[in-house]
Amino acid sequence: RSPLKKPDLLSNQMGPPVADTKALGQLLVVLRKRVDIDKAFDECIKRTLKARNIFVHEFSHEFDLRSEVGIRQGIKFLLDTLDDLEEVIKIMKALIISFGRDKELADSELEKYWREYGDLNELEAFYLPALTEIFKRK
Repeated sequence: RSPLKKPDLLSNQMGPPVADTKALGQLLVVLRKRVDIDKAFDECIKRTLKARNIFVHEFSHEFDLRSEVGIRQGIKFLLDTLDDLEEVIKIMKALIISFGRDKELADSELEKYWREYGDLNELEAFYLPALTEIFKRK
């Protein structure tokens, strides 16, 4: 069994997870049909997706990495993108925690480790309480 092929958590079969077969943009379209997303977070997601596409498809064309100015612009782009990406990651982590707890699937050992070495305290203090404002059922 190849370590590169992990079991699909959604179907219990080998292969890529179901979510990998659709672009994130398509998944967001489905999500937006079910919930209203806070405008600020929605803009953050859009910027993150746009930045991802620039990074993957256009970065070397967008920034002249042979010049000091181009390198500085590229670094600024990456730092700005990291700020948005960090916010998206924290909100998505909070969603995962919330879902796991709602379904009584929380792992106490994982939470203990995450609390000691990760950002669980920050997520519980700031992000979990904000979920109901960020995502409102339609």
